[in-house]
Amino acid sequence: MRFLALGTGAEVRILARHFVGIATVLIAGCDARPDPPSVSESDSAGVPVYTLGELPPWTQAELKWDLTLERSIRTGADSPNDAPRVFQPQGYLPLQDGRLVVLDGAETRLVVIDSTRNEVLHRFGPTGQGPGEIWSSNSLMWPAGADSFWILDPGNQRLSRFTASGELVEESPVTIPGMAGVAFQDPLRHAPWFWKIFAEDDDERTRVDSIGRLDQETGRVVFVAPMAPRIEERRRGIPGDQPALLAPLSWFAPLGSTLVVGRNDSGRFRIHDEAGLLVGVVDVPMEQSPIADHEKPALLQEYFGMASGRTTPPARPVSDFFPLYDLMWGVTDSLFALQQSHLSTPLGEPRIPAGQVVWRIFSIDGTYAGALELPPGVAQPYWIEEGRVIATHRDDLGVTTIQTFRLTPPGG
Repeated sequence: MRFLALGTGAEVRILARHFVGIATVLIAGCDARPDPPSVSESDSAGVPVYTLGELPPWTQAELKWDLTLERSIRTGADSPNDAPRVFQPQGYLPLQDGRLVVLDGAETRLVVIDSTRNEVLHRFGPTGQGPGEIWSSNSLMWPAGADSFWILDPGNQRLSRFTASGELVEESPVTIPGMAGVAFQDPLRHAPWFWKIFAEDDDERTRVDSIGRLDQETGRVVFVAPMAPRIEERRRGIPGDQPALLAPLSWFAPLGSTLVVGRNDSGRFRIHDEAGLLVGVVDVPMEQSPIADHEKPALLQEYFGMASGRTTPPARPVSDFFPLYDLMWGVTDSLFALQQSHLSTPLGEPRIPAGQVVWRIFSIDGTYAGALELPPGVAQPYWIEEGRVIATHRDDLGVTTIQTFRLTPPGG
């Protein structure tokens, strides 16, 4: 996460083709595999709706994905007299030869680490607004060939290409309209997609809670797949028009040429193509868990930093329900994951322990593909591709390492 027309028949064929790819995911534990989804049509356009039956619990062993640690890179210095390798890792890009480019959220923005040793080869792109400088720690990187890469810097509204040794090859301006929001990268091309809370497009139409993708040729964000507003009948400029703490949020997962959109108070997910055309719907049988009044003070203290025993109530109330998931991730070109935790365990399921993070994985044709338990201490992933995850790990003392994992499906 970062702060910042096909015909109907063709669409169905695309989804069917993805089904072939996922069919091998659940080889192991065939007896435990849930029934295939029922399929209906949502309207006269023939958009397929995939409805899952009973969902297995996330604890079911036969449907567990596996993360195998392949490499751990220390970010700290070798001695107290040396500077850390990376002060604050906030983005990763693996190059074809195994070198790793790290976006450092502190003074030096870009760091290149050797393919096998924990050795810094190059530092470049320092903080600034001049040529070759980086202004935003929420920048996004993706490959531009074997030995160079793109970096999108929202702070400078600029797209730059660097070689892995730090040479600035080219720069061009970009336009990223709108207020706030987040950005994700798909697990195939790693091109950036944005959710903008509020934006106006070229036709001066106001778009609230919409998704845009960067058109690299024009340098503009093209908005597609409008998301359901987080607040019904939202009106900008009304004082106090804020959702409750833990209120529903709209999230999305880009999968390459496909986009999955959902709200975390609902198990319904809309599948769009790149042009924003709705090509499918997935219905997952999950219910929000209620939050008892006696649980709310602990939530305020643990998750929002509000002291217990405070005499004044918070400016915003706490929602009466846990969300169904915290975030969404693209896993492959046909699989998306819902990140669940103690705050987002669906009703009727074994409660996920505090501090534990679980991914529930689904295909865009409605197949349930299993669950993945992230190792303790692993924060959100900054790089996902088919078969690999790169994430930041922090131990109990706050010591940070960069960890690369091999991602294996059940029976893989």
